[in-house]
Amino acid sequence: MKNKVFGLGLSKTGTSSLTRALTVLGYKSAHFIKVHQFDKYDAITDTPVPVIYPALDQQYPNAKFVLTLRDAEDWVKSFAGHIERQEWTKRYPKMRSDALLATMQLYGTIYFDRQKFLDGYNRYNEEVKAYFADRKDDLLIMDICQGDGWEKLCPFLGVPIPETPFPVKNAQKNITKPKQLASRFLHNIGLLEG
Repeated sequence: MKNKVFGLGLSKTGTSSLTRALTVLGYKSAHFIKVHQFDKYDAITDTPVPVIYPALDQQYPNAKFVLTLRDAEDWVKSFAGHIERQEWTKRYPKMRSDALLATMQLYGTIYFDRQKFLDGYNRYNEEVKAYFADRKDDLLIMDICQGDGWEKLCPFLGVPIPETPFPVKNAQKNITKPKQLASRFLHNIGLLEG
């Protein structure tokens, strides 16, 4: 029987990639689900996990926890873009109450405020590290945006490294149009492979 795995990373830190990776490794994985659904899955990432991880740690004593991080400035830009694309404030009446409560708890507001979100992001990550400070075997810290993948995740979970590339989801959305055009041009003239 597999240990339960919880992704502690905040939204826009690679949680979708982690979910997909855990699925590749054979975990029944879910991203952004309600608490009452947790027992149906081996691995859960994103909200509401970040605001209830101490309770999950107590409820599932053999669980493994993965904190996905990224550069704070890159994160806040990505989060701001996500909010803008999703037209967050227009969706408030229809948003899940647990998502709104998590946003309020993590950032002190449900409205995007760059500095409050940055402060909340940094504070949260430090709190997680402090919580697990004496339990290094229970927490893995990954920066998927910087290339962390199977070589960190698989030994932590005690599973073999698969032959498939580590899934990086949503990364292309963060590439600016000029970079895409330059990359396509270099590929077309044979100076860039892939």
